[in-house]
Amino acid sequence: MASYKSLQDLLKRALKWEEEILSLYDVAKIGLADENSKNLITRLDTQQKRNLEILGGIDVTKYGPNEWVRFSIEYHDEQLIPRKTVKRDSSPQEIVTAILDYERKLKDYYQTIHDSLVSKSQKELFASLVQFRDKQIKQLHAFL
Repeated sequence: MASYKSLQDLLKRALKWEEEILSLYDVAKIGLADENSKNLITRLDTQQKRNLEILGGIDVTKYGPNEWVRFSIEYHDEQLIPRKTVKRDSSPQEIVTAILDYERKLKDYYQTIHDSLVSKSQKELFASLVQFRDKQIKQLHAFL
């Protein structure tokens, strides 16, 4: 079911979800024994923290009006955030698979917003968020 959402509200929701992935990285750093795996997660964690600084500072009105976007994807936190699926004793495969699933959902969320926008500068902003997620996903795939 489609509804209309403020672009600023969509970005705030995304920021909340982006912050949640840090918890998964913390569990992964504890749960992964292999040094290469830990290095991958540490690198992703560092990139994520930089991304959060940038994302938190975005004012969508600098990219055009804070328009209302016809939006159909409705993730609820419990559908997006893999709570209780990753634990300290989870296998490296389970941990990376959970992170990868989360990354894909975030990418889909950004892609859906991008596809709904009209403003070129706003589309470019969300295209950059999609590209960042793609980079994270490729690094995780290399692990698997």
